[in-house]
Amino acid sequence: MLHVPNLYTRMHAASLTDTMGAILMLTGAMVQAGLSLAAIKLGAILLFLLITSPASTYALTSAALVVLYATFDKPRFGDPDAPVHQHVGP
Repeated sequence: MLHVPNLYTRMHAASLTDTMGAILMLTGAMVQAGLSLAAIKLGAILLFLLITSPASTYALTSAALVVLYATFDKPRFGDPDAPVHQHVGP
């Protein structure tokens, strides 16, 4: 089994296999259907998947990155060295 170092590499590999699997399966179904209305519908589904699959992977990766960076600045509960935040008025 191939070991991947972090979440982003795993998501990249999953996105590639998901997109390529959809391309190959739908292209094969289009070839089998021949020149018909079914092939046009399969082409429309393929176009939709080619647009939405990478976009959803990008959204998940961006959300993971936001969560990762949001946890760096927060002090742990009960940390005596944590900075005290005070409101500074005008």
